[in-house]
Amino acid sequence: MRLGTLLELGLAAALRAGAANRAKEKMRRLAIGAVLLLVALLAFLAAAGAAIVTIWLALLPQLGPALSALVVTAGLLVIGLLLLLAAWLATRRRRRIVAGDPISQLLGSKPGGSEQLLLLAIAALGGLALGLGSSRPRPPREKDS
Repeated sequence: MRLGTLLELGLAAALRAGAANRAKEKMRRLAIGAVLLLVALLAFLAAAGAAIVTIWLALLPQLGPALSALVVTAGLLVIGLLLLLAAWLATRRRRRIVAGDPISQLLGSKPGGSEQLLLLAIAALGGLALGLGSSRPRPPREKDS
């Protein structure tokens, strides 16, 4: 065998070994990242559950057991629908707007305008949620005789 062939074989083996080591390192980092993401997700779910229970307990004296459960359920339903809408908007294929499309002209939408619509919907629902908390019935005033 010639010396050049042996050097080429040695270089190829060294490059393959280096590529394998890099691939192992990438897989290790990916596995660590996946585990940390799972722990973060569990912590987020625990925090969300605690927040839901806190809201429920805060509404319990004002609305009673049935209505406070209904308000918390409606809030969770709205959050779920917003997340479903966001997931659908993130995964759908974008279409080009045709110049003669009357709906897009009426809404004034451009490519990427669905994000603005989602932001507007979130702001409107946030305003409704904040407004519900401030609309408590006032006790009747006593008459001065």
